[in-house]
Amino acid sequence: MFEIAPVEGGVVELTVTGRIDADSMRDGLNALWGALEPVESARLLLLYNDWELPTAGALAVEFGQLGRAFSILAKVDRAALVSNQDWLRRVAEIESALIPGLEIRTYVPEDEAAARAWLAES
Repeated sequence: MFEIAPVEGGVVELTVTGRIDADSMRDGLNALWGALEPVESARLLLLYNDWELPTAGALAVEFGQLGRAFSILAKVDRAALVSNQDWLRRVAEIESALIPGLEIRTYVPEDEAAARAWLAES
């Protein structure tokens, strides 16, 4: 499952669970780009629980949209990843160090309220 929901205060909520196939990836990325394109600055709440690696077809869709992804994700200055998977939180922490201008903080599901509060800070 790959769902996008705009939230108050310029936050976009992305929920991902299970395994993503090519169609789900295409639809989900299009929804994400649609939510981010009209705004100047956004924050992401990423809810990844029981996530599995995407199919090869889904990865192909994602790689095919990398150029668009970089231009749109440049609008994001903060992201909070809430996940029940330790390895995924560690990857996000590495990404935060590698992507200039983007701060990513990670949380366990029990701390989702703290993630939302951090995103709401100005």
